[in-house]
Parts: sequence; structure tokens; C-alpha cells
Amino acid sequence: MSPHYRVANVWWLLSRSFNLSDGIIRNKLAGHPLTVDGLSCRRAIWDRLSLFERATAAARGAAEAAVRRHGDHPRSATALAHLGDEIVKRGCLNEAIEAVTAALSMRVRVLGQRDASTASSYRTLAYLMLRSGQYDQAERFGLAAVDACAAVTDERGRTRVNDEDMVTVMTEARDVVMQARCRQQQTTQSSVSVKRVWCCNKAEKKLGF
Repeated sequence: MSPHYRVANVWWLLSRSFNLSDGIIRNKLAGHPLTVDGLSCRRAIWDRLSLFERATAAARGAAEAAVRRHGDHPRSATALAHLGDEIVKRGCLNEAIEAVTAALSMRVRVLGQRDASTASSYRTLAYLMLRSGQYDQAERFGLAAVDACAAVTDERGRTRVNDEDMVTVMTEARDVVMQARCRQQQTTQSSVSVKRVWCCNKAEKKLGF
């Protein structure tokens, strides 16, 4: 029997054994170490079925349970990151930015800047900033992701890092930085063009054209 199946089975038995409308029981379950694993399994199932509303609900429950159980901890940060991923798939950018920012902040606190997970969160936040039109912030977080990846690569001899994952994160972060810079330049050029047209119109009016 696989570990994931055992966790899901225990969660089901706990749910069936008690009246979940009882607030005391809910609090006890929320503090149970298997609760996070059970909700994470449920999130993965709903995600695979593209039922993102349900996946988000399970991810939110897992994140809340993890923070309650572990506080500032890598598992809590991972649960918050999963919550951000699910919210992104629903297209709720502001809500996703909030969740990913919380995950990034916790990863920086507990894992530091020189960590693959931290680099991944920087990359995700850069992507969200790009989508929301905050190009300067997208560039900033994209560069932070590249720097974190470089730091992890430098320390590869002392850490277990999946090279393929790091290459993917670094490549995507660099792409976000390039897109952010390009769009900032386009925005600047558009502003200059609008200003020139406005000045020309003003001059023509003065000359009576």
C-alpha cells in the first residue's frame, strides 16, 4: 500500500469517525500531522482532474493546517506555494500574488536565498507580476530568481539539486526579465510618441492650423 494511499485512507476514516460539524473535532483534525498530507493528496487529485476550484479549497486547507501545525517551516511554505499555483490556474492574479508572496517570504526566512525552492518562488512571482502589468517588479523578481539559481548552482557540491529543474527555473526567469524589459521599453516609447503628438497639436493650434 503506497504512503499516499495510507494518508488518504486515514483522512477518510477520521472524517467518517467524527461529526465534522463539531468545532472541537475540526480543531483537533486541523492539528493532526496527517491532515496536511491528506489535504495535499486531495489537492493533487482535483488538480489532475482540472477541478481547480476544489483543488484551491484543498490547497487552502492544507496551507492553513500546515501553518497551524508547523509555523514557519519548509512544509508550510510548500503548502502556500501549492495554494498559489492553484489560484493561478483559476486566473485570480491578485489572490495568487498574495499567496506566492507569503510562500516566498517564508522560504526566505527558513531556507534563505541560496535555495532551489526560493528560486522557484521568485520565478513564479516574477511571472505573476509580468501578467499583472507590473513590469519593473517582474524584472526585479526575475533577476532575484536568476541570482538564487546561480547561488544554488555554485553550491551544487553541497546540496542535492535537480539540475533539470534549476535549468528550467533559470530559463523561465530570464525569459520573464527579457519580456519585462521589452514591455517597459515599449511603454516608454509609447509615452514619448503620445507626448510628441500632443506637443505638435498644441503648436498647430497656436499657429492657427
